[in-house]
Amino acid sequence: MKNWTIKDRAYIAGLLDGEGCFGLYRQTQWQFGYIVAIQLSICSHTIVKYISNLTRQPYYSRKRLPSQKLIYSITWHGPKAKYLITQILPFLKCKKREAQLCLQFIWDYETYRAATTLKRLQWNQLKHKKFMNYCERLCKQVHNLKKNPA
Repeated sequence: MKNWTIKDRAYIAGLLDGEGCFGLYRQTQWQFGYIVAIQLSICSHTIVKYISNLTRQPYYSRKRLPSQKLIYSITWHGPKAKYLITQILPFLKCKKREAQLCLQFIWDYETYRAATTLKRLQWNQLKHKKFMNYCERLCKQVHNLKKNPA
C-alpha cells in the first residue's frame, strides 16, 4: 500500500465509521483462534472500486438487498488491517475504541508470537492459556462496543 494523503485517510475513516466494522473474531480452523478483520460494505460500486484501488485490496459483491441493490464489500486482515488502522486511527470518531482494541490485539499477538517462537522448545502451556483467556476478554469488549456504542 502506498502513502495516502490526509484527505484519503480521512475519507476512508469516515466510510469505516459509518459503514464499516472492526472485529476480533474467533477462528476454529487455525491453531491460534483469533483474527482481526475490518470490513466495509456499501452499495456504491464507484466508492468501493476507489477504496479498492487505493488500498490495493480486492472487493466482492455479497448479496442483494430487498431493493435488489448489490452490496459490495472489502475485507482487510493481517498486515493490511494493521496498516489500515494505523493510518486512519486519528480520523476515526465513532469506532475509534474498537479500532484501538483491534490494534492492541495485533501488537500483543505479535509480541506473544515472537516470544513463543524464541522459546518454542520451552513452550509453556499456562502462558498460552492465559493469553487465550486475554484474547477472549478482548474479543468480548469489541463485541460489547458493537452492541452498545458510546
